[in-house]
Amino acid sequence: MSKLVTFEGATPAGGGSTITELLVEDDDGNRAVLTKGQEVEVEDSLAEVAQNVDHHKVSVKGAPDRTPSKDELVARAEELDVEGRTSMNKDQLAEAIAKAEAEAEEASS
Repeated sequence: MSKLVTFEGATPAGGGSTITELLVEDDDGNRAVLTKGQEVEVEDSLAEVAQNVDHHKVSVKGAPDRTPSKDELVARAEELDVEGRTSMNKDQLAEAIAKAEAEAEEASS
């Protein structure tokens, strides 16, 4: 899944010039360069990294206005161990993923 991220600039902890670009990298080696004022679609893991960088203002919006491809849905369903995922259509996958994510969230509460 992905999110829209906007880097709003930053001031270094010790003061100085405003930072206008930010490179973020997640644990899997995925990278994105965020430029001040530009909205960029990034993987959820990169959005999380960007939000947690000290002294930086990064806003993250929910899912972008595009729907995930069937391959993306199948991959997410696999992560959630959804049974029968390979025989489902996109609508069925989206519904099964939403149910599995809700169940996982409820179990972690």
